[in-house]
Amino acid sequence: AKFDGNNAPKGKGFVPPGGFSIDAKTGQVPKELNGWARINFKNGDYEGEFEDGKPNGYGRTHWDEFKMAYHGEMVNQHMNGEGTFFFANGDMLEGTFEQHKPKGPGVLTQLKTGKRFNVEYDGTKKLSEGAEPTVKTYIEDPMHLFVEHRVTITACSRGDKHQAFVGNYSHCKKSIDGKLAFCVPFRAHRPLENADQIRGKIAVVQRGTCSYGKKLRFVQEAGAIAMVVIGTDNLEKYQQVFQIHEGDPLADDPWPEGQCPAPVNVEIPVCYSLGINERKFPHGAYVRLRFFEGAPGTPKGWLLGCLFVNKQSIHPDLNKDEAKNLLAEFLNARKDERNVEKIGLEKRLKGEDTRRPGQFNPTGENLMEAFKGNVKTGVAHMQGKDDIDESDLVPQVIDDLVAGYEGSMTFVTAEPPPATYVSKKKTLDFHEKQRKEAALRIKNCAGRRQMDSDSTFEMGLGDALYNLIAGNNK
Repeated sequence: AKFDGNNAPKGKGFVPPGGFSIDAKTGQVPKELNGWARINFKNGDYEGEFEDGKPNGYGRTHWDEFKMAYHGEMVNQHMNGEGTFFFANGDMLEGTFEQHKPKGPGVLTQLKTGKRFNVEYDGTKKLSEGAEPTVKTYIEDPMHLFVEHRVTITACSRGDKHQAFVGNYSHCKKSIDGKLAFCVPFRAHRPLENADQIRGKIAVVQRGTCSYGKKLRFVQEAGAIAMVVIGTDNLEKYQQVFQIHEGDPLADDPWPEGQCPAPVNVEIPVCYSLGINERKFPHGAYVRLRFFEGAPGTPKGWLLGCLFVNKQSIHPDLNKDEAKNLLAEFLNARKDERNVEKIGLEKRLKGEDTRRPGQFNPTGENLMEAFKGNVKTGVAHMQGKDDIDESDLVPQVIDDLVAGYEGSMTFVTAEPPPATYVSKKKTLDFHEKQRKEAALRIKNCAGRRQMDSDSTFEMGLGDALYNLIAGNNK
């Protein structure tokens, strides 16, 4: 590619993976810029796809002054299409945008609490103009992940930038299981505002604004168990190993005079993932982080690993008060249940009837009376009648219903017979299936086992206990 006097690409050519870093704080972006590039402007930066000098396609914008960011689709330098907007207060909006304005349904996640809301915007205002959702409803149900992800990652080495690179991964020896948590701010270039949410979790941060060492300093102070750095270039490939410098902090980042901290000490695993994988790391997901030392094909001086995101339901975290109230509510409910059981037991010991009004009693001389309500009504309904004579209640029906009530029988609903055009083989298979189901029905009927050795998975509780005590494992 050719460059002009400002070191900007010249000519209508594709920007290669990795892009160009252009300082546009004092100048304009060349109209000939096409492809992927990184632009630094007065109060932030943009990295993404360009067409004729304007952001078109996917990109990531970060506004330092407003402490906001946007990751998503762009059209003619405007947020347009699906994207994610990061607010200054730590909220994250996933939805659709038109000309910088959120429009339609979306999901708002509070990264400081983990709570999620269904929201809807009318598309009349920009977020910078104070756009507020017209609908905001708390989502009680957990978020479900129906797709598994296996993301290749590279471990970040530790060392001194003034010494030769050796690939020191002593901090990445152990595997980590834990929840992912997005940092606020996402680039972790200042002390974290959601430290309580990061504690005990795998911190997810975005590359940019400061060194990895500075990010790690704030992440470790918050109590994270690992840190995952996500790239900002969707065309990037794994081409280098990133190193966390444990030397002089001023060698990497500017610090206010008199406030330069001591060199950072790497205490937790740190890894890097390509920007294309960002959406595979949902906030709150439980994952497994593994490193594979000496894996086949590993370049010299590298350590490869994998981050496993399985299918799951993501529940929001509870703060101390919410957890305390939930536990108290559970214990009180169980206490009420125990009191009801205690009262019932005391009545039964005294010989009192503890059945609820209308509860079925399958024993005693009033067996037929117990069936008059339920069975007669059911049989009459099946035959399309308002009522039915008791003599029409076949004893077989009574035996089956009693067995089912006692839990020693499995009711089987027969499938409709096959149509006349079904093949002979399928017809025979159908009848064989019916025969087996009928045999299972007879075997499970109370008082009708053909032999003492007969057993099924759904045998009565009494028979199961007898076989267990007698040592019969058939």
